[in-house]
Amino acid sequence: MRLHTFDTARAVGALAISLVIVTLGAAAQAQDGPPSEEWMAHCARNLAPEQLPEKVVRAYCQCMAGIGEEADMLAWSQIQLERSYPPAHVQCHEAARK
Repeated sequence: MRLHTFDTARAVGALAISLVIVTLGAAAQAQDGPPSEEWMAHCARNLAPEQLPEKVVRAYCQCMAGIGEEADMLAWSQIQLERSYPPAHVQCHEAARK
């Protein structure tokens, strides 16, 4: 029994370390730098019909900037963007309105 407990503790420790590594990697990848001017302008144009305050638009666009490949996202309408990344869209939308 004792050997089994030791192996379980080791597995849990390895899993915890793996989660930390993955989390740090994701955080580093998400913060590659500020969003491009091209993306910010495209995103703002997409949101223009909604007549949102500039502060909300800027916060939303900055949040969505690191979600997908910028080249793809620049070709999409706002509806396509929302449908392609629904959880991120909702999270960014809520964060921008705070």
